[in-house]
Amino acid sequence: MATLEKNPRLVSGMIVALIAGAFLLDLSVPLGVNDWALYLIPLCITFWLKGRNDPFLIAASCTVLIYVEVVLSPPSIPFTIATVNSSFGALVLWLVALLFMLHKRDDEKHLRLIGELQDAMAEIKVLRGILTICSRCKQIRDEEGHWLPVEVYVGDRSNADFSHVICPDCLDEHFTGRHN
Repeated sequence: MATLEKNPRLVSGMIVALIAGAFLLDLSVPLGVNDWALYLIPLCITFWLKGRNDPFLIAASCTVLIYVEVVLSPPSIPFTIATVNSSFGALVLWLVALLFMLHKRDDEKHLRLIGELQDAMAEIKVLRGILTICSRCKQIRDEEGHWLPVEVYVGDRSNADFSHVICPDCLDEHFTGRHN
């Protein structure tokens, strides 16, 4: 079906041909034969199409044709029974169209969430493992044995940025002259 999606005119032509064929067959058989089920075939084809409203358009056109067939077909059963049978067929078509629409909506939602998750995962960089850090100057040894400042090491391996301030304890200890 992926190749059919690339050629929407072909798919539209197939759907129209199937609907027309079902209508002509519907006209050729006497009333009372539940051949409205043939309209499910073009409706099912819309399941694989990207258009969100396609199932409703097909269900609407098929419903009109079902009732036109009731009026134009030669009578073989009472008109009220034929109308009830056709109404049941139209109801089935609309329920199937609704199910397809709900499924497409959920698929779109899942695809959007997957895309958001992939975007978020592309932005995440995680530091893992044991970091060897100098207990005095706090530099970190990288995989090649070079000692790097914490800011450089973490900045190279993540999306983190640093801002430098002096905490209140260091301010008291180093700049006001008060030592404990």
